Amino acid sequence: MIPHTIDPATETYFFKMSALRGHHMLFVTQAMETQNPCTPLWVGACPDERSLNAFARWLAVRRDEWAAWGRQVESTGYEAFDRYLRARIGAEPYGEADATIVRIAQGSREVIIGQSVSGPFGYGEEMLYRHVFRTPKARKRFLAWLDRDGSLSRMHELVALAFHRGTAALGEALDEIADRSGTGKPSGEQRRQPQSLQAG
Repeated sequence: MIPHTIDPATETYFFKMSALRGHHMLFVTQAMETQNPCTPLWVGACPDERSLNAFARWLAVRRDEWAAWGRQVESTGYEAFDRYLRARIGAEPYGEADATIVRIAQGSREVIIGQSVSGPFGYGEEMLYRHVFRTPKARKRFLAWLDRDGSLSRMHELVALAFHRGTAALGEALDEIADRSGTGKPSGEQRRQPQSLQAG
């Protein structure tokens, strides 16, 4: 999952796109960044830029596993880790994010933030974060805000915030929206489809 907080400066292991190697993803350490040339722990090739971006998103959703993966590749070696990661991708294929999804959870204070993803094996949804508002009224205010023009597009930016700074930053942003938003009645569209609100 996306970590609660993200501070790249404190991450020992991380993935980076390589402009010099074409459509490649490198798995490196902070120490390797100072080496020239750099010999990565692992290198993955993608056929094109779209695939590379989809793979980058797949990795970002699993950022909480990067440290364990780094220790694994250093312990088991390149080939063993390559087989492991390919098996994970085979079981959990990556795809392109088509839309941000906000689902109303069963609890009176919760919402689930996710993305719809399309790939070689079809369409699916991936949950990224479950947020609990301080009160049921706070969630109602957030949903009223979500029903306004332009608000769903804003959710794309908030999901990007989570990928870069962690889910804590996303949660703080959702609480801030609820705090500054007034109450309002949902539109007919939201009443007809209360369980799934999408930004496409």
